[in-house]
Amino acid sequence: MISRIPLLSAVLALASLPVVFSQSAPSCSPPSQFFPQKIDHSAASNNQTFQQQYQVNTKFFTPGGPIFFAQGAETATMGCTEQYSIAAWAEESNGMMLTLEHRYFGLSLPFGNDSFTNENIGFLTLDNVLLDAVNFVEWIRSTVPGANDSKVIVMGGSYGGFLSSTLRINYPDTFFGSISSAGPVVSFGPPQTNPTRENFFDITSTIFTTETWEGATKIKEGFQELAGFFDSGNFSAINDSLSLCFPPNQTADHDTFFIWAASAFGLATQFSFPFNTGQFLGVETNSLFASVNMTLAAPTPLAAINATLWMAYGVAAASEGCLDWSSSANSVGLETIPFAYIQCAYFNTEQMDISNRTIFEPTRTLFDRTQACQQQFNVTPPDSDTLMKQFKFTHDDIVNSTRIVFSSGTYDPTTGVCAQPSWFPFPVTDLNRSFAQITSGLPHTLETVAESPNDPPQAIDARRIQLNTIKAWLGFST
Repeated sequence: MISRIPLLSAVLALASLPVVFSQSAPSCSPPSQFFPQKIDHSAASNNQTFQQQYQVNTKFFTPGGPIFFAQGAETATMGCTEQYSIAAWAEESNGMMLTLEHRYFGLSLPFGNDSFTNENIGFLTLDNVLLDAVNFVEWIRSTVPGANDSKVIVMGGSYGGFLSSTLRINYPDTFFGSISSAGPVVSFGPPQTNPTRENFFDITSTIFTTETWEGATKIKEGFQELAGFFDSGNFSAINDSLSLCFPPNQTADHDTFFIWAASAFGLATQFSFPFNTGQFLGVETNSLFASVNMTLAAPTPLAAINATLWMAYGVAAASEGCLDWSSSANSVGLETIPFAYIQCAYFNTEQMDISNRTIFEPTRTLFDRTQACQQQFNVTPPDSDTLMKQFKFTHDDIVNSTRIVFSSGTYDPTTGVCAQPSWFPFPVTDLNRSFAQITSGLPHTLETVAESPNDPPQAIDARRIQLNTIKAWLGFST
């Protein structure tokens, strides 16, 4: 069960650009700096601090202008402000740009190399993460001339999108508005009471089926053939068909193996960007269409599955020449230990189950990370109702919130666990009311990335809608 935590990290990863493979200092302009942040915000008598990496960019800022804050997430190298859409927002509105690296990631380690012991990682709480942002932003407003009365718009994607909306709802005096891209707000555990736990693979299957019925049929036939090998105990046939380093060899491997295989197709559509991230083997751009074309060209259903597996996981597997279906090396660009802890401690989204409605092989047991979390970190994931009420992201909290754009795209399987347009009043008559923006043909968080020459029109349009909404919030003409 423990091996499935890093796999989940790969599926839910924030698409931070560029994709990185190890801890390193970012090449930001202006350069990043370090801020003395409290290790434990809840302990008033304990002033112990650590050095948290940040970047402030005042290139376009004039006194009183807005502040655009990119909330850091689960990446090994901090993203720079100039890599995000906030750069264009700041230029148009005389704004300041900020980003703050997430504690326990990259160079922001509270206890250095000892940060990941069970005792020390316990300070990785949602309260502390949120208050890191509040403390940092208020420090910026008090120290940068002309920023004291600046309104702050927080932006984030995926897990960072969850944080950005949670910051706006819980700390409205600090954060005037929020752009929450692909931020999960449902599908938190436990799985037994979670009606959305199958949405990720349901949507992945739908995307491939609508893009290519012929290809989807071939993929389904391939998974059925693999399931037949599995049920008959012919594990060597699975190994030979998919160029695995070693085959699954027992019934208990069923769900882990088939989640790994189906996740390759989820990654192909989720991160189908118009620029090269280095994430996929032999494919520089538009991985969804590359997968579709490889599927159609493959001589057999199993060859079709093998092609997408190599595309999705081949960067990590290239040196071995075979695919390791149990390896956490598939989590490209992630800090898997702290993010696995986050998924145990408070971001316990459950969407790894595969229904019998998809083109993939259905899972046979409910995915439940409780045992793995207890074994690895001595942590029991919280009850979803308690968590949602404590941090004010129940359905009612979200529907009644103000100045949040919940953004997602139809090429992103995580859209199924994001806020939906049907939750909010229609038509939109007050832009101070929060709303959901779903963009056709948009992959995971693409609109949060700075413009690139190959951007599809829908990404440009999504950014335009968000900027115009922000201008309306701030009282600017649009």
